[in-house]
Amino acid sequence: MSDGIREVSNAQRSTMNALTRKNKAEVEQIKRIHDLNVNEIKKSQDSDLHLLRETHQLDVAQEVQKKEETLQALRKSQEETQRLTETETRRQQAHAGQKREEIRQRSEAEITKLNV
Repeated sequence: MSDGIREVSNAQRSTMNALTRKNKAEVEQIKRIHDLNVNEIKKSQDSDLHLLRETHQLDVAQEVQKKEETLQALRKSQEETQRLTETETRRQQAHAGQKREEIRQRSEAEITKLNV
């Protein structure tokens, strides 16, 4: 009888060892698949991050370009305003000079009339 028990025990041990090896192999396979999935996710995230950085750099470059264009337009506007202001100042100075001369001539004419 002990031979029968021993045979059953050996068969059970053999079955248990086979199941343990099978479970270890499945666990190793699952770990490899998990590592592959993690690596794929990391690659995808790196790619997304790279794309996001490029998009951000392009957006920043476009904003800088817009600001440069706005600044250039403001400079042109300021130069035009300054030119117009100088022109108007000269015109007003000439007009004021003419008025002074007219007033001086009228005053001289009145003085001449009074003296005559």
